[in-house]
Amino acid sequence: MNEYLETYTEENFSGFEGDQDMSMMSAYTGEGDDFLDFDGPGNSFANQKDLQRTFSLHIRNTGTTAKKFVLFNGFKGEAVDTGETFLLNNGYTGGGRNGDPDPANAYSVSSNPSTLDDLRGFLKTSPIVLGFFRIKTDNVLQLENPISLSELTPFKRAEVKDIFLQVFTGENVFRDNIVTVPTPGLILGNETKISMDILPATAVSITFFFGAVFSNSAALKGKQQKAVSSIAAVGLPRVLQSQAIRRGLKR
Repeated sequence: MNEYLETYTEENFSGFEGDQDMSMMSAYTGEGDDFLDFDGPGNSFANQKDLQRTFSLHIRNTGTTAKKFVLFNGFKGEAVDTGETFLLNNGYTGGGRNGDPDPANAYSVSSNPSTLDDLRGFLKTSPIVLGFFRIKTDNVLQLENPISLSELTPFKRAEVKDIFLQVFTGENVFRDNIVTVPTPGLILGNETKISMDILPATAVSITFFFGAVFSNSAALKGKQQKAVSSIAAVGLPRVLQSQAIRRGLKR
């Protein structure tokens, strides 16, 4: 169970008291919503505590200067701002990609359980809740650099929110090269940009812990299952007869 997401759940969904109107029990929590796919034991936003969807990304800046890497750039894809480097799926060896033959700008990338491009492709149509992420680095100074978040829109300039990693370190943290950052309420999708500066000769591992997915496929599957159950309960002949009658009434 993740303490950060549990705190968020308690702060946002624990307002109901036993002596209040029982009609509050029917308030929306996401439970039973065909368009939402919850993974693990949770089946609503109220009990979405154990996040079992994870994705790990490993980046090593083997170059000689710090770089601002764009991990996710929503619908803008590789169209990053000046001074930024779009993180390529397989890294960059200095062999000429983007017209840059300089190995001083090289970096390596690996991920698990699938490729970074796989996750980016998934996010184009299926936005997902990012509950928290965990960063590990072989250079403690790396934690002095923030992670930047932006909500992209074609209608105005995106506002940047910096998450300062040092806030999540302290005397009570056993290892000073690992931080866990809660991001309750953050949706990672086709309108989200995440970037971070990585120091030269530095490796960074980021593990993302995801929650509910907004999924058209899950919705279609759920509706199909409901239809199959309804047809089985009523009987196919009666269903077809009822449909024929309704079509006749519309003529």
